[in-house]
Amino acid sequence: KLVGLHNNVSWLASSKYEYYDIKKIFDKFKKKIYIARDLVSNLVLPNIKQATKKKIKIFKIVFLSRITPMKNLDYLLKVLKGLKKVSLQLAIYGTIEDKKYWKYCKLLISELPKNIKVIFFNKVKPEKVLTVFSKYDLFTFPTRGENFGYVITESLSAGTPILLSDKTLWKNDKKFGIEIVPLDNKKWVDAIQKWANLSRYELMKRRKAAHHYAKKNIFLVNKKTLIQTKKIFNNLKK
Repeated sequence: KLVGLHNNVSWLASSKYEYYDIKKIFDKFKKKIYIARDLVSNLVLPNIKQATKKKIKIFKIVFLSRITPMKNLDYLLKVLKGLKKVSLQLAIYGTIEDKKYWKYCKLLISELPKNIKVIFFNKVKPEKVLTVFSKYDLFTFPTRGENFGYVITESLSAGTPILLSDKTLWKNDKKFGIEIVPLDNKKWVDAIQKWANLSRYELMKRRKAAHHYAKKNIFLVNKKTLIQTKKIFNNLKK
């Protein structure tokens, strides 16, 4: 920035959040910042019936993401501490990128009541992500911010519904394939409490809703993104 190397650069942001991040530094060149969402690869959509054959003995939630403050695992653990009369299991998958933060999360885990069980599995190979998601009843993701959230598309594609913060571009699904909840502790406690008390039949309906949402929207996102991206590059040629 000091020597002006960016003067002839055009920026491609994947969301309005990324747009404002760039604009903070290069406000003078805001007309050169364009927005086009990320392309999603052609995810394999599994048969939802295969993912829900086993009876639900204990409600299983999953957190699958990098272990960093931005992904907000500590918030989820604090929420779980407030749950009453509900037995559930939390599985954590992710690369530990902040050891100090993970140490804090382990402290929070040690303070959880006996009705909450936590298992840590480290990272998952990309080709195994959908299989992992399909084993759980709910993906809990109280992220502090995502430009897109590729892991969200993977969970939906596996037929695993999502409890998501309001810090992403994703919207509520009326059939609860995705439920958006602001980062308010009581609202998250209440939401997880309701999910954990769902009947097997209701949970099956929400799994199908997540699967349908993925099938309907992933390809729509790609179509719009291609149009946006082509338009941007055509404008740059002028």
